[in-house]
Amino acid sequence: MKDANGRPPRVRDAARTRTVILEGAMAEFTAKGFAGARIDAVADRAGVNVRAIYQHFESKAALFDAVLGDSVRRRHERLLSEMVGLIDANGRFAEVVPLFRRVLADSPGWARLMAWKELSEDLDVDVADIYSSADRQALYRREMALFDAARDRGYLPPGLDSDLLLLALTALAAFPWFVRPLTLLVTGHPPESPAFVARWDAFLLALGNALVGGTCGTSAVELAAAVPGGVVAPHLHRELRMLARALDRAGLAGPYGHCSLRADGEQALVTPPHPLRVIGSRDGLVVPLSGPLPAGVLPEVRLDRAVYRARPDVGAICVIETPAGIPADDLPCDDDAALVAHLGTRNVVARPDGTAVVVAETPARALVLAVFSAKESAKESAKESGKESAGDVDWGHRRAERMWEYLTAGDPESGEPV
Repeated sequence: MKDANGRPPRVRDAARTRTVILEGAMAEFTAKGFAGARIDAVADRAGVNVRAIYQHFESKAALFDAVLGDSVRRRHERLLSEMVGLIDANGRFAEVVPLFRRVLADSPGWARLMAWKELSEDLDVDVADIYSSADRQALYRREMALFDAARDRGYLPPGLDSDLLLLALTALAAFPWFVRPLTLLVTGHPPESPAFVARWDAFLLALGNALVGGTCGTSAVELAAAVPGGVVAPHLHRELRMLARALDRAGLAGPYGHCSLRADGEQALVTPPHPLRVIGSRDGLVVPLSGPLPAGVLPEVRLDRAVYRARPDVGAICVIETPAGIPADDLPCDDDAALVAHLGTRNVVARPDGTAVVVAETPARALVLAVFSAKESAKESAKESGKESAGDVDWGHRRAERMWEYLTAGDPESGEPV
């Protein structure tokens, strides 16, 4: 049977209509918040008319509570399922801490919406008046029971109340999104950025290992490996910029100098292809230590990669103008392998093209060696810079750290030790 226009009759499916309304409302509320959301916009997103919405929900407030309740239920059911898997997988319960973030704070809009709702409740509200209170309490009790089970199996230390642990992990999951401006001020990245999310998850995993007693043996290198490629902690970008500006203030950088830091065992952080004088607030470029160079990275960075691969002790590299009085070494300018072999265990190589390569364990030592190499006496420069041997340099009495503080004094990003 068809209607007057020859189309089949529309099948009424109340359950499906309610589902698409909730999906449309979720999109509208997370985009505009409760105050800015409009019922007609929800109808447009859901592909229904406004009347259909009011057939299921008596008001915008009722729709809002239903959206939150539905999303809370789905998220916590997923959380319960994955928590059971971590309990059954011996030695992996530390992962429950970042799991809370992935499930309960996977969307900045959702996290902020939850914060708005929780803070808008009256201070004297009764449990029965909280949205979806019965359903939520049932879910929370099941999660607390899983924490009890994890404690019984020795995954958690005694003395941690399961209800308070649930509160703590929920807070850790979403707090950076609740206080987005604070997160931006403290870390330099918004909480929704891939860089922050990767660092936060790695931090939560480290916290999880501490929570279960540190028995998982996760080292700093292993935690760094848990961060996706191309993501480097903001403090390394800051140290790279400070090193670059200090080299320029010392008159060593010139228009073509650059510097880099080892980020971890697989990647380095290199100054962008601009004169170091104009680096400003630019982040460094993340470069893998093997494979093709990423777009925007100059070929000269191949040398840095070769040094990092050959010298695990090297954590920072400066390519500067050769200071007066230091004779150039006789080696091909473009042969990275020959330069690395010539470098050996030393800290400085002067190239025939008028540049010198300075390597050291830390940014502070690299800066000090570069500045010392600029002394008028070539003999004194060679001794101080470690051109004879890296072992000849005496780094006692915080020599490098004090020189770093002196040479970076007044830098716009100074104030934290390297």
